[in-house]
Amino acid sequence: MPTFEFDLSCLFPNSEEIGDRDLTLSVTDPRSVEYVRAELRRHSRLDPSQADAVVDALTRELALIQGPPGTGKVTSFIHLSFTGVELLRVLRANNVGPILMIAFTNHALDHMLTSVLDAGITKKIIRLGSRSTDERISQFSIETLEMVNEESRLNRTFAGKRRELKNIQETIRKLMENVLKHDLDSNEVMKYLSTFHPEHHAYLNRPLPWIRNIKTLFADNDDGEGEWQQQGRRGKAFTKDMSFYAFWRDGSDLEFVGALSDGSYTPWRPATPPQETIGNRFDILKQDDSPSSDDEYATGEEDEDDSQSEDVPAEDAWMTVNVKPPPEPARTEEAPVPSTQTTIPFVEPENRDDRGISQADFKDLDGFLAEIGCSQLPVIPTSNRPLEELLEEVGDVWTMSILERNVLHNFWVNQTRIELAESQKGEFERLLALSRAREGLFIFGNAANLSSRSRMWHQVIEELETNEALGPALPIACHRHPETLEYVSVPGQLPQIAPDGGCMRPCDFRLNCGHMCPFKCHSDDQKHASVTCTQSCTRLCTRGHPCAKLCAAPCGDCFFPVANVELPCGHSKASVPCHQLSTLENIFCDLEVIKELPHCEHTATMPCSIDPSTYLCKAPCGGIMGCCGRTCKAKCSECQQKNTAPEEGRIQRSEHLPHPCQKPLFCEHLCQEHCSEDHKHTVSCKEPCRQACSHARCRLPCSASCAPCQEPCTWSCLHRSCPVPCGSVCARLPCDVPCEKTLRCGHRCPSVCGEECDVQICPRCAPGDKKNQVADFIMQRTLSEVEPELGTLDEMTITIPSCKHTFTIETLDGHCGMSDFYLQKEPGERWLGLLSPVGFRKPPACPTCRSPITAPRYGRIFKRADLDILEQNVAARMSRALDRVQTSILRISEDEMKAQVIRLAGAIKIRPSKTPKSTKKQAKARSEELKTQKELPVSEHALNAANNTLHVIDSAVTKDWRTITHPLFNAYREAAAVTDTRSAHMHAWESAFTFLFQHELSALMNNPSRLPSRPHENAMRLAKLHVGQSRPLADRRFVVEAFWCTLHIRLTLISLGRTWLEEVGKREADYPQYHFHQWANYIKFILKSCSRDVDIALELARSSDSHRQVTKTSLLYMRVKLEDFRFGFYMNKETGAIKDHRPDLVKAVEEHGCEARQLMTGVVAEHLANKPEEEVSWLKENFSDAAHTIVDEWNTIKEALIRGSTFYQEVSLKEQMEIVRAFNFGYTGHFYNCENGHTFVITECGGAMERSVCPECGSPIGGESHRLDSRNTRASQYDDLAREAHRGIGETPWANPY
Repeated sequence: MPTFEFDLSCLFPNSEEIGDRDLTLSVTDPRSVEYVRAELRRHSRLDPSQADAVVDALTRELALIQGPPGTGKVTSFIHLSFTGVELLRVLRANNVGPILMIAFTNHALDHMLTSVLDAGITKKIIRLGSRSTDERISQFSIETLEMVNEESRLNRTFAGKRRELKNIQETIRKLMENVLKHDLDSNEVMKYLSTFHPEHHAYLNRPLPWIRNIKTLFADNDDGEGEWQQQGRRGKAFTKDMSFYAFWRDGSDLEFVGALSDGSYTPWRPATPPQETIGNRFDILKQDDSPSSDDEYATGEEDEDDSQSEDVPAEDAWMTVNVKPPPEPARTEEAPVPSTQTTIPFVEPENRDDRGISQADFKDLDGFLAEIGCSQLPVIPTSNRPLEELLEEVGDVWTMSILERNVLHNFWVNQTRIELAESQKGEFERLLALSRAREGLFIFGNAANLSSRSRMWHQVIEELETNEALGPALPIACHRHPETLEYVSVPGQLPQIAPDGGCMRPCDFRLNCGHMCPFKCHSDDQKHASVTCTQSCTRLCTRGHPCAKLCAAPCGDCFFPVANVELPCGHSKASVPCHQLSTLENIFCDLEVIKELPHCEHTATMPCSIDPSTYLCKAPCGGIMGCCGRTCKAKCSECQQKNTAPEEGRIQRSEHLPHPCQKPLFCEHLCQEHCSEDHKHTVSCKEPCRQACSHARCRLPCSASCAPCQEPCTWSCLHRSCPVPCGSVCARLPCDVPCEKTLRCGHRCPSVCGEECDVQICPRCAPGDKKNQVADFIMQRTLSEVEPELGTLDEMTITIPSCKHTFTIETLDGHCGMSDFYLQKEPGERWLGLLSPVGFRKPPACPTCRSPITAPRYGRIFKRADLDILEQNVAARMSRALDRVQTSILRISEDEMKAQVIRLAGAIKIRPSKTPKSTKKQAKARSEELKTQKELPVSEHALNAANNTLHVIDSAVTKDWRTITHPLFNAYREAAAVTDTRSAHMHAWESAFTFLFQHELSALMNNPSRLPSRPHENAMRLAKLHVGQSRPLADRRFVVEAFWCTLHIRLTLISLGRTWLEEVGKREADYPQYHFHQWANYIKFILKSCSRDVDIALELARSSDSHRQVTKTSLLYMRVKLEDFRFGFYMNKETGAIKDHRPDLVKAVEEHGCEARQLMTGVVAEHLANKPEEEVSWLKENFSDAAHTIVDEWNTIKEALIRGSTFYQEVSLKEQMEIVRAFNFGYTGHFYNCENGHTFVITECGGAMERSVCPECGSPIGGESHRLDSRNTRASQYDDLAREAHRGIGETPWANPY
């Protein structure tokens, strides 16, 4: 599977070591293979070579793992790792199966299965075959499993074959008995020495005379009762070896000399006979009964039980020779042996009458030595030479020490076993081959080598030579052509002689059809039941046409072509198959004819046999769509499916296929929303952003607000350069000088100086289709007709980079509206200065394909248009944010919050604590916070009561306060973010101004001789002069409205905070006065922040000439002043200071009331001076009524103070100054901008029928007879903003909220 991956985590011994490593192996990903290979080498239980083997096996269809024994192919006891077992573990862990395991021997298979069980990989095993000696594996044999399930299906009909195998098994068992017997006979070792070590063999057979005499003197077979038996472990007995080799091996000669030397053996002295022990004739020595083995010369193999079941495999049967032991005599005590002596069995010799040496023959040691043939007592050797020296430097083996004899003996025994196994291997292989041969037996090998090394093979080869069955090659003959005999002796020769199992001659078998077999001689399918004849058919159809199929294939229908057959429809068919002549009505007539369609008014060209009722009309629908009034361009059949079909007649297509709106948005991208009767244009354009330059391309969608490019502008030439950043509106004049550079074709560049020459298309070398395109829209001349060499604007060309269309400069200058951005004395003359058009500008587009024009000459135009688009994106974002803020504020219930304040304030208790030394630090911090010179409202962090830097409020109070007011703070945070949003025009203007300021300042500093007294002010003046446009102001209306939201939120916080004071003031015992005054300081700070921010909002409104915003902000100013005095009056009353300060309070009320009346009068006069008379109603509703209420409230407070009263009923201004949405869309009409950029709406049909002035700045707006004033521009983009903010309204345009 392409996506399959192996999980190799099972190869790691500790799961904690895996950690977060990815241990999945993707066999198709080289990086995954290398990563897993490295991880397995470092951390798994496998060594590096085994890890490579596992990975290679899992990533290949066929893998061969080879290596010498002990390297971990199947098992590695050193690393406790199993390469084959670990592969099985991975396969089972990843549910890969079934898995087939094959081994050459039963023992190897059982070993592999045991490893699987020991590793705990699976117990779902089925072993085929019954020759398993492992009880654990036997229970998984198929016979055992079938018997357990009582579903045995074994066939018991092979008893005869089984008996044959049992006979062969018995022969093999006897053979293995000889190979694997415990004790090697001395004759076998001597036979080996006679062949491979003849010098040693000669020395062993010819010992010194005294050695031969003492062996004869103490021979064990002198009683004539048969061979001696030596007792072994567990009561077993074996025949004692009495050969010279055993005498040399045991070091009996050396022990005899040692016994004479230490006096433990003195045959010339009479002594009390010791108690005889069967198997001992030296009374000073004892038999070794170490439990390590049955024989002190055994090689380490353990004896098994002599009885063998006939079902036991021969290779696992350990057989021993049974020798009948003699009667067991009584045991005697054994004398201790000196630690320096080697022990040998000793048996006291019996008196001889007819031969040998008797005690009477010698009287002392010298006599004894002379009698046995030794001149002096020999010295026992103690040398310890290595095996190589003992084999190479051949000397008398009887002079070797006992250690050297043991070394040689062990080596000779091992080599004898190997040679014995090799000699018996041929017999075993012969028996094995005979047990498996059925039709015959081929033997491959070196006959001469086998004959010289094995008696069995010598006999076999002689018999083969006698029967002429021995040769250098295999004789082969074809079963169909036995007379041809071939001999094969080279690899690859057999497929050349007999590729198909036969010979190379053609097969001469005649098939049933009469044709000959098409193949070469083959050994399979002798009856040719599956051979297919490949000859052509010879039969004819009923009309006499020959069959075109093969001989072996059924003839079936006749496909012989009959020409010019007339069909029932009257048309003629060029060719018809023979078998279709009987059913001409079923033949498809493919002649194209025109037919009327039954379900619509269209006709269609179709084959004659097609039914027009089943034909899907592909013609354009052409119906008028009710959603937009345009003609439907969808297929007629698609629109038919959208309508109900009548039983008869045409389908009335009133519903049409959905289609995208495709109307241009303000960004010049097309609306992709589905058009409908209540269609709303998309307000979130998903096309790529238009901001692209030589430095980078914006990757955000078009509707997202992004920052203009801050890199230096690239529009420069030899005569001029743009001094502002790339993202700002270009502030240089166009250059009309012809470009002097040369194109790649060799011709001069046809454009003006400053354009990219690599983009320009040469009118002389352009392709034919380019030359035929219209380049001059005024004179309708093609590109081939213009003459750039003349150097005039109507002859020189510019190629648009985005689409490669080429036009004359005069054409593009007029198309892009260069006269709106640059000042000329007369058209066609040189450029004099920069202009800044008012209103929204659409991006210039190619006259042919509507691709954006981004040539450097028109940088001031398209960058201004791009900034306008960014401006609308920023406006949309700010409007949506303000709408969310205002909606959240309107959803908050102040009455519910007050109830929550009363409940929590009535339950809170604060422990009396020691008054802090001073709170001057917090008071100073609050004062500095209010003095911050930023056009932003006070931060949400500063208003947080838990801010220990500014306020000293108990934590229990701040916790409850946060619980109550967190919705207000969330709205405040979002409104404050709107005030920090910069518009695209402001961003670009500030970037251009900063860029020019630094440039001018650097120029002044580099010329100290002409440095003015105030260089920074001079540089700012020059930067404003060269920036090319005035600072944008109209966008600040959103900032002012965001300030209003923050002021409304803070006034609500003040109301709630005063309610808290009123409640806790009733419980002085639970709320100490210190905390009461700190809370009052907190509310006072909020009031001061309102005073600060209302001044900032008023200044912003006045700087942007928004008169209505000035009026509304002035009303907020009056309210903040009133709320500030109200709170001070309340605190004086609560603290009892009102009696002492009553005269001062009366005077302050009179001053504030007078100021409020003057402000009200001034605002009304200023507003009416800039507005028409119809503004009176708006002014009364939005300012005058609430302002009079505030003035009357000042009078009420004054009267209360004069009367000496400490109580008066405060008038709530909440109803009269409820926060309004920034965009109160609710009127019909269309949107326009005045010359200062303020938006206004014309109701009813939206056409201009009368003149008026802008409600914000007083500039002329409107027009006459549906003709808009030339200084006004359309602002249709705000329709979409209105519909987004209020989904429920219909086709509702922008409406001024004031």
